[in-house]
Amino acid sequence: MNCKKIAVLISADIDGELNVNEAKLLKSHINTCSECMVKYERFKQADMLLSTNKGAVTPPYFETRVFERIKAKAVESVPDMFGLELRLLFTFAVLLILFSVVTINSYLVYVSSSYSSIQNYIAGSYSGSPSMGILNKEKIELDDIVSYMYEGRV
Repeated sequence: MNCKKIAVLISADIDGELNVNEAKLLKSHINTCSECMVKYERFKQADMLLSTNKGAVTPPYFETRVFERIKAKAVESVPDMFGLELRLLFTFAVLLILFSVVTINSYLVYVSSSYSSIQNYIAGSYSGSPSMGILNKEKIELDDIVSYMYEGRV
C-alpha cells in the first residue's frame, strides 16, 4: 500500500476508527516504512498533547477577544481599493474589451465587403457587364458560387 493511503489510515487510527484488518495493514506498513513511522509517532504525540488540555479553563470572553483580533487582522489584510492588483485587473479588462471590439469590427467589415461583392456578382455588376452575372443564367448551380469564391472575388 502506498504512503498516501497510509496517512489516511494513521489519522483514522488516532481517532479510533479502524477495523481489525485496517489496523493490521497499518501496523505492517509502519514496521517497514520509516517515514510513515515518523508520521505515526508525530500524530500520536499531537493527539496526546491535545487530549491532555481538554479540561482547560479559558478566561471570560476569550472567544470574543480571539474573534475580534481575527476580524481586525482580516480588515488590515484587505488590499487598498485602488491598489496595484486592482489597477492591473482594470487595465487588463480594458485591453480585453478593446481587443474584442477591434476583432468584431474587423470581422464585420470583412463579412460586409464579402456580402456586397457576392451581391454584385450575382447581379452582374461585378464585372461591369450585366450579362456576366450569374442571375442571367437559366439555373444557378452550386459550382457557380464555389468557382466564384475560388477565383478570389470574395
